[in-house]
Amino acid sequence: MAFSLDQLVAFQTAAQSRSFSEAARKMGKVQSAISTAISDLEIDLGVALFDRSGRYPLLTVEGETLLQEVEAILSHCHTLREQAGLLLESGNHSLTLAVEDAVPAGRLVPVLADLQDRFAGLQIAVICPSDLVRAVADGTADFGMGCARGNYPSELSFIRVGNVTLTNVVRSDHPLANRDHVRFSHLRDHTRLALRGQFDRIATSEYLKSPRCIHVESQNALLELLREGAGWATVPGRLVTQDILQGVLTEINLNAYPKTDWTVGIDLLWKSSVPFTAVGARLKSLVIAMETE
Repeated sequence: MAFSLDQLVAFQTAAQSRSFSEAARKMGKVQSAISTAISDLEIDLGVALFDRSGRYPLLTVEGETLLQEVEAILSHCHTLREQAGLLLESGNHSLTLAVEDAVPAGRLVPVLADLQDRFAGLQIAVICPSDLVRAVADGTADFGMGCARGNYPSELSFIRVGNVTLTNVVRSDHPLANRDHVRFSHLRDHTRLALRGQFDRIATSEYLKSPRCIHVESQNALLELLREGAGWATVPGRLVTQDILQGVLTEINLNAYPKTDWTVGIDLLWKSSVPFTAVGARLKSLVIAMETE
């Protein structure tokens, strides 16, 4: 069997995308190259991986079984790159970390201080992009930390490093604050304040919407609008504890989630194809050990 890693990656990407053309776009290749790679892989393996009789290619039973093996092989390849990168001390001069507002950035101070103490001359940049996943995928950031998504692009690796508890709040004189049991339909009657793109992919957040929405670029601006009574919002609980205690904001008594903390995972992301340096490995270990709540 003379199949290549490129063929395995093409197979995995096409299976996840359910489209040869979309796989080609993600891999920066023409569609014919993806089709040829997968066809050659099928010849090498002696089985049909996709059923091409419909509009979109569908995995065959054999394809579904072998996809698990392919994903395991590629995972080992990613680990190999990481280990190889640890042997390289070049490229340790800079680090860009993308962080979503939901992440308690203050907890990163000991992590960043450790890196600068350990790696002389290291330049660190912390950015807050509007699209965390894209920032890591396109190389704008070396690592990203943010709320867990249901599905990441195949070119990214991730690890769960903590949790953040979210709460639905509104100013204390807002109509929603005076309701004993707020339904999702009640939320939709009022303006929602939302960080652009941050919670749109989080499980269950599809219920927390309103046709009237103000999209905000920063958490500070969102909190200011909340305190001024511009609408309701879903925010990390730690950011509004004092506002609630002082009576400025009130937690919405959401009928579907009575007495329930809404906890969302915090993930650390990186691009699988980029070898780990000693800086990256140290960052990963420190962030895993960090308390996020």
